[in-house]
Amino acid sequence: MHSANPMASPKIQWNLMADEYDLITLREGVKLIRRMYAQSPLKDVVAKEVSPGIDVASDAALDDWLRENCTTAQHPASSCRMGTDDNSVVDGELKVRGVDRLRVADCSIMPFVIGGNTNAPTLMIAEKASDFILGN
Repeated sequence: MHSANPMASPKIQWNLMADEYDLITLREGVKLIRRMYAQSPLKDVVAKEVSPGIDVASDAALDDWLRENCTTAQHPASSCRMGTDDNSVVDGELKVRGVDRLRVADCSIMPFVIGGNTNAPTLMIAEKASDFILGN
């Protein structure tokens, strides 16, 4: 939070590509897709690579392109992960470690980003949070 006003929107620093693993994973994904499109039947129906373009070929060039072009797709998740280790933000009852009377009940508690839409899992997390809060 950057304001004492509870209605103010939070200021979010995404730190996209801050972890080298993220960059490596995405770069290898681009290379895999390129190999797939270079084989039949795809090579027979795809005229050319539009983005990032065939001139973006080296690892360094791909990394630069990824840093410049990757976004969140507006489904942020896993920023306040749940777990039992010292790096987790919330415990198994969704309580924020070291802060009294505060829980997190959305997809930010997911330890890893899921492979699908985050809406249904977020609803399930919220249902579970209501059980914890009500003592059920």
